[in-house]
Amino acid sequence: MQAWLRGSCRMAPEQATATVSTGRRLEQLPHTAAAFATGEISAVHARVMTKAMTPDRIAQAADAGIDLGETDGILADLARATAPYETAWGVKQWVAGVDPDGTLDDAAGLRRRFTMSSGLDGRVHMRGELDAVGGEFLHTALAPS
Repeated sequence: MQAWLRGSCRMAPEQATATVSTGRRLEQLPHTAAAFATGEISAVHARVMTKAMTPDRIAQAADAGIDLGETDGILADLARATAPYETAWGVKQWVAGVDPDGTLDDAAGLRRRFTMSSGLDGRVHMRGELDAVGGEFLHTALAPS
């Protein structure tokens, strides 16, 4: 599906991946899917909500006795009434309760990398990609004392 979206719809690879991921996760969120299908919420609302609903977070919530159907209904109602950035705030509250340290994020398993080297001219070259925890660690390490 991603290849078709990239080729036929000329979507950027990351946009095609996000679209397919959103569609797959909407299958688990019937209230959100219905609101999106009827145009009550935008694609941005749907993406904000489904991006947070990782399989590991859903399992963690179930283990804690948090009903996904009820959560879906609450967040869909929030999305109907608010702008995407406000919906994102509500979703972050849910994530903070289920996954406070962010280890259940889809990106948590991705390799972090960071290199820093000095060039012959004295310039410093940096390259890397960090998750939120690694980024905060680096930011703190580089902050002035």
